[in-house]
Amino acid sequence: RHLESLYGKRLPTAALIGESWEIVDRPEAQSVVHEGPLRGKTLHDLWCKHRAEIFGKVPATPRFPVLCKLLDAQENLSLQVHPPRVIAKKLGGESKTEMWYIANAAPKARLYAGVKHGTTRENFAKALEQGRVEKHLHAIEIKAGDTIFLPSGRMHALGAGSVLVEIQENSDTTYRIYDWDRTKK
Repeated sequence: RHLESLYGKRLPTAALIGESWEIVDRPEAQSVVHEGPLRGKTLHDLWCKHRAEIFGKVPATPRFPVLCKLLDAQENLSLQVHPPRVIAKKLGGESKTEMWYIANAAPKARLYAGVKHGTTRENFAKALEQGRVEKHLHAIEIKAGDTIFLPSGRMHALGAGSVLVEIQENSDTTYRIYDWDRTKK
């Protein structure tokens, strides 16, 4: 519930909420202007009908190219890898390059990014089966103010005890590899 205590987000009382989409132009979710002459307009409206005047000279894309989220990880989040654009397209998804800005972190909080030198496909697959992937991943201790760039194709996971701003390509495709809590489906 750090999104509530740190940022004043109104959250349902009985639910744990770990993600808030802050800047979004997706078919299933939209940022909406709350004040001023464009009140009520969605980010998609602004991107399609007022692009040059608001965003300047930018490449034409069907949707605003960035999605920004707040994430509150009170437990280790799933290990993921988002394939590069060509592979994602073949899989029917979207690529997702991300940048994480650590806004708040508990002592010893960490993230995981990339596999350690010497890790083979075979020993990583065995570690997945045994629930012991952590020994094959780079574990990086984090503190507020840290950032990390995660290009599509890099395996990564956010560890417990951190709140971050995730700035990513406009994608909602997730390729989960592993859940630390093996009881999750």
